[in-house]
This record gives sequence, structure tokens and C-alpha cells, in this order.
Amino acid sequence: YLIFNIVYIPIIIIFREMLFAQAASDALLIGVFAGGQIGLFIYDRAYDYVQLHVWGKIRGRVL
Repeated sequence: YLIFNIVYIPIIIIFREMLFAQAASDALLIGVFAGGQIGLFIYDRAYDYVQLHVWGKIRGRVL
């Protein structure tokens, strides 16, 4: 989470004009920040699930 935020937060702040077509309000930036955190959390949980449950079942077939 730390590495993600080290990269993600400056991108949101510095490249504000490139990310949004119109002027972005502070509330929108907070929403984008929260959405990134939620997206990372969901991705992390899905990755853990695949590694624990799915990969063990298909590893023998792949290798």
C-alpha cells in the first residue's frame, strides 16, 4: 500500500490537468483518491484468493 500511494498520490496532484478534461474540484480528487484505495484493496483481496485457492488447483496442470 505504501508503494502504491507513493506513486498514486503525486500522480493525482501533479497531473491533475492531464487526468481530467475540466477543472477538478477538491471533492472529486478526494473521490479519485478513495476510489484508488478501494480498487487496490479489492485487487489485493482477489489476488490473495487466487493464490490461495485457485492456483493450487491448476498448478499441476500448468507445470
